Amino acid sequence: MNQSKPWYESKTILGVIISLIGWCMSEYFKIPVNVIATDPEVAQTVSQFVQLAGLIITVIGRVRATTKITID
Repeated sequence: MNQSKPWYESKTILGVIISLIGWCMSEYFKIPVNVIATDPEVAQTVSQFVQLAGLIITVIGRVRATTKITID
């Protein structure tokens, strides 16, 4: 890990951001899903899937990391 890259090119950071968006959808915005159903459980399920996708990207990014992240 002698090389470095900007923070915005990191899959780990991207995964954390996506997971955070899913959490915010669930906790603060209470975004309804009006495409097919207006059931609140559907909106919660969608936000949980977004969180899960973000966490999966985070883990994959961390495992496959070969460079350090720089904050510039």
